[in-house]
Amino acid sequence: MKIKSNKIDRVFSICIRLRDEVCQWCGREDGTLQCSHIFGRRNMGTRWHPDNAKCLCFSCHRKWHESPVDAFKWVEQYLGEGLLDIVREAARTPRKLSPQDKAEIYEHYKAEEKRLRELRNKGVQGKLELENPM
Repeated sequence: MKIKSNKIDRVFSICIRLRDEVCQWCGREDGTLQCSHIFGRRNMGTRWHPDNAKCLCFSCHRKWHESPVDAFKWVEQYLGEGLLDIVREAARTPRKLSPQDKAEIYEHYKAEEKRLRELRNKGVQGKLELENPM
């Protein structure tokens, strides 16, 4: 079953792409960049957690889903074993978010989008920090 995208998903995706700026797997910089989740969006504990997402180009995003063994090896190096364990535990922990929780997460990422755009407009390059509202 496909998980429907909502306004939080859209602003979160923008923030991840602004944060990373390039494909985290191959380094590609063009307009095919996408937000990719390590643990799927169905997991509410990590759906909008910045450590659970990375920017991938279309080709690497496809490879991510078609080659789970390679993807796992890569993400282990990308996050490191300790952070991967933390994100994995958050994904496994059931979490229900209230409408107020979701409104706060949305407002957080709207503010983060503005902050990240300002940094990019000032010429700041490389991976930026993205605060976790959860």
